[in-house]
Amino acid sequence: VDLQSLDCVAPDELGLAYWTDGINALLGQKMTSKETEKDLDTLLSMEIKLRLLDAEGVAIPQDPPPIPPDPPHYHFCYDLK
Repeated sequence: VDLQSLDCVAPDELGLAYWTDGINALLGQKMTSKETEKDLDTLLSMEIKLRLLDAEGVAIPQDPPPIPPDPPHYHFCYDLK
């Protein structure tokens, strides 16, 4: 069988955007979906906000804080009656 193309069906527009952007990224091409553009805008706005914070002189640790001990039990259910 000689295949010239491969037809794929996405469940929705968002799934199509993820798939096409993923394939484009693997091929080294630009990701062009609106979803990627929105994600990039969100990341850039967060970076700008972080840079605008007055963080000069604040020591940011290189290592993460220690993990706290386990709780005595895992019964986190509240009685809503």
